[in-house]
Amino acid sequence: MRSSTAGVPTCVLLVDSTVDYGVVDQLRASGLCPGVVVIRVQSHRREGIGTVQALRATRVNAAIVVVGSVETVDDRVAFFDSGADHVLDASLTTRELVAWTRAILRRMQRAPQRPVGRTKGLVLQRECNIVERLGLHTALTPTEFDLLAVLADSEGRVVPRRHLLMLVWGIAEETTTNVLNAHIWSLRRKLGSIGASHTLQTVRGVGFALADA
Repeated sequence: MRSSTAGVPTCVLLVDSTVDYGVVDQLRASGLCPGVVVIRVQSHRREGIGTVQALRATRVNAAIVVVGSVETVDDRVAFFDSGADHVLDASLTTRELVAWTRAILRRMQRAPQRPVGRTKGLVLQRECNIVERLGLHTALTPTEFDLLAVLADSEGRVVPRRHLLMLVWGIAEETTTNVLNAHIWSLRRKLGSIGASHTLQTVRGVGFALADA
């Protein structure tokens, strides 16, 4: 795949959950830092989570996509908490996976947003994907941060689900992935760790909004 903005080749790394993490360093040494890492997870959830954590520990800046039979919301949230950006069902076709990867790359190639934003009592630090409130902070995945930033930019207005899907993931509908609800669940839990879970409000049948912290 190639960047649509600069014509620079983008490395997409496809691995399973038993990958040797040294492969990332080898790619870097060759000048090919992956833009997206797709991890295939089979029956061992813990092994997959360990793989995501290990890749994040290498400070790889790629978007991490987990593909596997991750059936429950708790399992999806566990992957998001470990550092995954997307969790997709194993039933996805190759064509759908390629489309997801392209959407992720489009989002990553957008112009950078302001490094620090303040809204609704929260401080958003783009450079390190951290949100702060009253001296407490929590780290977000890049996708969680993008989701929160879109809500913050809306200044309390309700953002429809379809707008969030388009702005954050570059897709028009979720099909069977339920990706938005899973990310909202994970984001609300992390905001709860800094006493701000109440700021993320659900407007049933419409979308989501950010209230005062």
